[in-house]
Amino acid sequence: MSDLLTSRDSILAAMRRRITKVEVEGLGTVCIRSLSGAQRARLADLFKTAGGEQTQEDSQREIQARIVSRVVVDENGVRLFGDTEDELAIVADMDAKVLDDLTFAGMKASGLKTDGVADAVKNSAPSPIELPLTG
Repeated sequence: MSDLLTSRDSILAAMRRRITKVEVEGLGTVCIRSLSGAQRARLADLFKTAGGEQTQEDSQREIQARIVSRVVVDENGVRLFGDTEDELAIVADMDAKVLDDLTFAGMKASGLKTDGVADAVKNSAPSPIELPLTG
């Protein structure tokens, strides 16, 4: 019976999302919390449906804003940005390099591929961010 409890305890411990500190040029040290599985799935759904009436650039900006708004937290794990349109607009309008750096950090912390972000940053034409799992 103790093996079952140990396994259950290990799984429950893994439910706590990790908070890491990253250095971001222009900001200094920022706390990044990994996405939950549910948040990651919602972002993947957004990625699949992005583009409808939006331009590719708007879709990319929205995805990045949603990632950053969910992963940037204070030292206690409290989100600094909400999900309202006003909050997402604030995040989307931040310096592009800072937005990219925070997006990369959030994706890395959450086990997401960052290839699509790197391509979007270095190419002049915007392209959507890839959200599949690494590995």
